[in-house]
Amino acid sequence: IIPATERTPRIHLETELNVQGKNIFEISGESRPEDALAFYDPVIEWLEKFKLNLIALESEEKDKKIKIIRFKFRMDYYNSVSTECILHILRKAEEMYNSCKLIDIKAIWIYEEHDEDIYEKGEELKNLIKIPFQLSCLRDGERFE
Repeated sequence: IIPATERTPRIHLETELNVQGKNIFEISGESRPEDALAFYDPVIEWLEKFKLNLIALESEEKDKKIKIIRFKFRMDYYNSVSTECILHILRKAEEMYNSCKLIDIKAIWIYEEHDEDIYEKGEELKNLIKIPFQLSCLRDGERFE
């Protein structure tokens, strides 16, 4: 868990399942760190370890339950270097999708109803990634949860 600052998003990567039995990985807020690569590198390393754990569990697990993983993005603003880092995170999700048979993975890109820039960035990312990708409109007055 990395708390948000003025320049960096809140990042919550949790291996404990939520009440619906899902792993929810969330990134929200603004992303304009001075060194985006240094900021996101521990996140990408964590996801790589998580992926390797999934592969190991899948090869030895007896009950073969499907693991539900949701990557939620609710970005207010992010700079071009952060775009590359977010794409790298989504590529890690794609690697999980391609290397683990027992996962149900989806990226959820949440944008405010009138924020065409964030919507369009979500569309661009959706076209670059080969995993289920949902664009979800946050209407006026609705909260991101």
